[in-house]
Amino acid sequence: MTKERRRTERLPSQLFITIHPRNLTDDFRGRGVVVDVSHLGLAVETEADLEMGQIYDCHVELPYPIHARVVRRYKSGAVRRYGLEIVGQGFMDKLVLKKLLKGRRRTKKI
Repeated sequence: MTKERRRTERLPSQLFITIHPRNLTDDFRGRGVVVDVSHLGLAVETEADLEMGQIYDCHVELPYPIHARVVRRYKSGAVRRYGLEIVGQGFMDKLVLKKLLKGRRRTKKI
């Protein structure tokens, strides 16, 4: 059994994603599905061939763009799975993303 390397809890998702090389929004790289997400990173399944260490502009179904670096690659047939680390986030961006991922909190009346 291998030790879990993630620093934060990942939530399962099925968000669609489009991937572009950084600063080249006209150069389309591919589409995929975000299979899990946290405020620090995402796991993406795509047919696109992404380069390790490269930063991409990721357009996900969220209210702001995400820039992410490829840190892991898992190959399995035509569909590849990548681990992406979110980069270039400010403090407020991290707070907003955490809030979006947690959803609405339900508090009990005392």
